[in-house]
Amino acid sequence: LSPNEWLAGAKEILRSRLETNQPDNVSSLIAQAEAHYGPEFAQKTAHSLALTCAAVQQADLARDLLQENVRRLPVDKPQWGRSAWALARMESQLGRHGESANWYRQVFETSATPARFRLLARLRWAEELVAAGQPDQLLAAKPLMDSVLADVRNPDVLMNFARQIYVSSPELEDWALAWFDRGGEQALSRFQDSANPSEAIEVLFRLTRRQVVDFDRGADAIRFWENMSDQRREWLWSLHNGFWEYLGLLFKAYVLESRYEEAEAFA
Repeated sequence: LSPNEWLAGAKEILRSRLETNQPDNVSSLIAQAEAHYGPEFAQKTAHSLALTCAAVQQADLARDLLQENVRRLPVDKPQWGRSAWALARMESQLGRHGESANWYRQVFETSATPARFRLLARLRWAEELVAAGQPDQLLAAKPLMDSVLADVRNPDVLMNFARQIYVSSPELEDWALAWFDRGGEQALSRFQDSANPSEAIEVLFRLTRRQVVDFDRGADAIRFWENMSDQRREWLWSLHNGFWEYLGLLFKAYVLESRYEEAEAFA
């Protein structure tokens, strides 16, 4: 068997044992992996078996395996980063947001972590702090996050981050709105640069949804639509669901602004 074929079989054996309440054989499987394929593959095996444990609600066992990997591996090994990241994600899914934030912080504080993952880890760390009800830590790290967010060129990342701060931490509302505005500017730039209507309407729909549903900025969405030329509207027109969902958001915006006559045009 190839290493990957062996690992696929080992995961199914473990899954079956756990689902039928039999004692796990994780240690034996990891020992076999090392004996047959070497220590590096054994570390990969421990990681993969941990994910199998998590998938069948054996979080304690999964945590032990991942933490052991993190403890034993040098931080410059890619497997260290994968296991630390898996721990952060698992703890978040379990509602242990403080623990998740700690793991994400370890990832972005490790210089060996590739830059793009350090950036994402910082964003996830901030989100977990908010979810954990610890906005004070995030406020203390505001200069760091400002420098991180300044490098983000994805409007959805900025708008989603802003939304999470906006709904969870009223004391950070101004900060959230500033980053939403930055994300909105990037979204409009993408809209203007879009080469085809499908791409353009997808960008516009995501921006408008945030404006109308999350940030009480329906007036901005209406203003953009009313300033759009007839030629541009005809270019956007499509049978694609995204176009009609966009019009639905405009209808909602007009209603929320008490502009009922204009809303009827979208009904």
